[in-house]
Amino acid sequence: YEAEVHSFAVPLFDSAGLPMGGLAVASPRSRVTPELSRVILPALTRAAQELTELWGGILPLAISDKWRQLA
Repeated sequence: YEAEVHSFAVPLFDSAGLPMGGLAVASPRSRVTPELSRVILPALTRAAQELTELWGGILPLAISDKWRQLA
């Protein structure tokens, strides 16, 4: 934990659809605006989906549905 740091994180999944790792973005809290959050979250979920698929992982349907809502 770091004071005044805002972070976003998403899981990465293996071939069984189980969490295998994570991907995160951290920024000073003063720089994170609602507008920036609306840019970071979709980009982060897209990157996590691409990484999951590149190593043969499967994105669970419930996660996929939630992430689509962020797009």
